Amino acid sequence: MAADGKLWRKNMCGFLRTLADARFQRENWFGKGKYVSSPEEMYNELFNDFDIEQFLTSPQVALTDDQRSAGKDLAAKLEAFDKAVGPDLIPEKVIDHPEWAKIRTAAQAFHKALGCGD
Repeated sequence: MAADGKLWRKNMCGFLRTLADARFQRENWFGKGKYVSSPEEMYNELFNDFDIEQFLTSPQVALTDDQRSAGKDLAAKLEAFDKAVGPDLIPEKVIDHPEWAKIRTAAQAFHKALGCGD
């Protein structure tokens, strides 16, 4: 994705929308929605598929300092949550966790900072 900054940003925006959306998570983490998703899958998407670390520093994406800060805040919250909750990110344990609510808020803030508009 690194080669096309606009596409990378667009795809990140779509992902952040789902990371910020409790309803999406309730439906899809528990098999009631049309997508296959889980907390673990969301981590994999952000840290592996979208390579948030590279996204935040990529000249192709060209983030502002405020955008980069919002992205770093989100990544830090996810990393802290992973350490606090442990490797078993089972949906029942994650969905109503107060720290996961803060992750949703951070995802929403990053989405807004990027100017996703969707």
